[in-house]
Amino acid sequence: MKRFLSALLLLLLLTLTARAEKPNVIIIYSDDHGYTDLGIHGIDANVDTPNMDALARGGVLMRAGYSSAPQCRPSRCGLMTGRIQNEFGFADNKADAGSGVGTLPRIYPPGTDLAGKPLLTIADRMKRLGYVTGFSGKWHCGLNHDPNEKYDPRSRGFDE
Repeated sequence: MKRFLSALLLLLLLTLTARAEKPNVIIIYSDDHGYTDLGIHGIDANVDTPNMDALARGGVLMRAGYSSAPQCRPSRCGLMTGRIQNEFGFADNKADAGSGVGTLPRIYPPGTDLAGKPLLTIADRMKRLGYVTGFSGKWHCGLNHDPNEKYDPRSRGFDE
């Protein structure tokens, strides 16, 4: 019995140690992407997405997620912050939430519940947890190459 309990304890410790490692996190976000636009769902025989299907099979496939806005800028800003974009005044593509039209603000603007507090991105939060962060593709939360680096991905928590 002692041997069994020792083996069980060792197995438990190995399991807990293995789970303590940080997983890699990759978010793929696409514009105008409907539920039937991935082959893995098996809805439309004409949809052929083998690479995306392989990623979904090897990771996590979320079947009930919906964009929080029908336009790309507010939905991207909502995803980046983990907040409903209306909470920080970014209701549409041409919104100015205090940082210029179409730019994700750095702080919650006046008139919002969290006015004056920092508006963090998922990259800011992941860096605090010790992750190295990167961004590739369409930013659309401000200028891609902001000369002052105030609103581009590098100034919003992304290392690369």
